[in-house]
Amino acid sequence: MVMSVSDAVSTGIVKGTNKSGIENIWAHTSPERYIYQMRVFYSLFHFDRLGIVYEDSQNGRNEISYDAIKSFAEQNGVKLVEVPVKAKLQDGAEEYENKMIQGYNSLAGRVDAVYMTNCGNRTGSRMMEYLDPLYKHV
Repeated sequence: MVMSVSDAVSTGIVKGTNKSGIENIWAHTSPERYIYQMRVFYSLFHFDRLGIVYEDSQNGRNEISYDAIKSFAEQNGVKLVEVPVKAKLQDGAEEYENKMIQGYNSLAGRVDAVYMTNCGNRTGSRMMEYLDPLYKHV
């Protein structure tokens, strides 16, 4: 049983947005949801350089909906500043999170906005480590 997934189609859980293609599988899909988020974000902040951090793997790109973000950036003339992190959760949760925090910190002063998606690997107790360096450049 899968309770939550960023995109059930791109991960291969279902074959399409209207029908799963498998008799006993159902998934709620909203293929445009990340594009909608980006439109609202852009309409509020009108940024020129958008930073994203993700695990440098297919799973990491799926988790942040990389293709949708990249497409949005190209269509709107936004420079995408990417920080692909060479880490895997299997290396250990603390080491993984340390590398992700370093990735976000590296964006400070280089971008106008940062897109931080829902990610189950972040711990709330360390959220300020992600955000403090970014706030200092606002």
